[in-house]
Amino acid sequence: MNIRYVYTRKRADFGKQCNFSDRASEIHADIPPNPELAEKFILRNPVSRGIQHASEMSEHEVNTERVLSEVRGLWDRRKGSLPAELSPVENSHRDPAWQVIWIQSKTGTEFFSASTDGQVLWWDVRKMNEPTEILYLDPTKNQELNCSVGAYALEYEPTIPTKFMAGTEQGMIISCNRKGKSPAEKVAAVFSGHKGPVYALQRNPFFTKFFLSVGDWSARIWSEDMKDDPIMWTPYHDSGATDGRWSPVRPALFFMTRLNGCLEIWDYVFKQREPALTIKVSDDSLHCVRVNEEGQLVAVGSHSGVTTILELSDGFTTAAKNEKATVGAMFERETHREKILETRAKELRVKEKQRAMAEAAAAGAPPVYTQGSRPFEGATENAEKAEKAEVADGETLVKKAEDKEEEEEKEEGEASAEELLSPEELLNKVEQDFFETIDEERRKRERDNSERSRRLESLNGAGDEGEEEEEEEEEDEATADEQDGNEEGEDSEGEEEDEEDIEGEARRIEGEGLAVGATDGAETSDRAPPEENEVIGKGG
Repeated sequence: MNIRYVYTRKRADFGKQCNFSDRASEIHADIPPNPELAEKFILRNPVSRGIQHASEMSEHEVNTERVLSEVRGLWDRRKGSLPAELSPVENSHRDPAWQVIWIQSKTGTEFFSASTDGQVLWWDVRKMNEPTEILYLDPTKNQELNCSVGAYALEYEPTIPTKFMAGTEQGMIISCNRKGKSPAEKVAAVFSGHKGPVYALQRNPFFTKFFLSVGDWSARIWSEDMKDDPIMWTPYHDSGATDGRWSPVRPALFFMTRLNGCLEIWDYVFKQREPALTIKVSDDSLHCVRVNEEGQLVAVGSHSGVTTILELSDGFTTAAKNEKATVGAMFERETHREKILETRAKELRVKEKQRAMAEAAAAGAPPVYTQGSRPFEGATENAEKAEKAEVADGETLVKKAEDKEEEEEKEEGEASAEELLSPEELLNKVEQDFFETIDEERRKRERDNSERSRRLESLNGAGDEGEEEEEEEEEDEATADEQDGNEEGEDSEGEEEDEEDIEGEARRIEGEGLAVGATDGAETSDRAPPEENEVIGKGG
């Protein structure tokens, strides 16, 4: 566009006329490079490239200022090297636009772009003055520009025209819905992604549910059903990954470029832990890889601007008869495995939370309320009662735990003492413990007989009914004594021969004591059961 200035004032109003003379151009200022500043220069790799623009100035001024600007445009090669349409800077991205993708539309004139300013803009080539739609990559799902994250990569599937994915600088992968009615619906899901920027995203051409992402030092395969972890991934490498693409003819094959100038070809049907083939393409780092529709040719671009085209062998371009079914089963199996691991991790987190709450209750600490579990207003008294009850339960648990620890320490002490005894001392100790047990049992039975005698004496004048009830009680007790005696006899069968004599003697002494106790009790009653003494004697 030519700009013409029309002067409406007279020449006399401008003052004295200037006298110009033609002369050769002269250098008014010469600023040589400073070697000291060159030593302080910091090399950055990669760098952000911009367009340098300078205004025409008078020769009497030193041209030292430069303006770094950037213009987005649409080029038509039929009309030359100049752009056919341009978007104004004030309505464009605030940072460089890293990727542009044409979208499936009726007119065929629409596309969208992503930038590190956190915006995704939709454009129509018929109206490039402003974007037709704006979406912010806000992981908080509030559609706020201040919370949005920048994007390096875009992924768009024509069969799903309203959905797309963006790989961000922070390593997250955001799945968006352009036609979402609310801000929360526009950001459908957020995947954990990588530890660094995501440089490439692409859905598998055979299974659109699964997609490939490239970032940090690895490539990862994701399922839309799993947002926390990938289903498959490549091992970390010393050199960073820069780009990746699926093969259009084989579902298990993808390509990946690295900063060391190598192109890696991964075939998951053949190998899962290392690439099937690694090719050193350039001494410079590789930043881009693309595959033609037949899958026969692969083009890679290096940092120095050199594009290299490689031709693949038939082994990488010919799919096996059942390869698609095998790869689909592999992806589904890995998805199911990750779901099981995720469920198990959730269960462990719940158990850990319950254990922490139990420990807090045992320590007498107040209950810890999670989000949404705090009592409502008006229930303060109930909450206090519940807290007191939990504290009391915690004290009880602590007391039981202390008693249990004391018993365990006592048992450990006795066990350690027995280990220090010799065999003879141990045998004597066993005999002593056995006799003490017999004496204690005998004293217990004597007390029971005395109690029985007192009850019979008190009920002596109560009539026949009282006597019959007393007889039934005595028969029940005699039966219980007989069962106790039988159990003691069974337990003593496994003792050694030396202990059998001791047990027999103890049994005889116990029988005599029980018989004496039973006889004393029988003398106090005129109508004692005639079989009681015999039963008690057998029980002893």
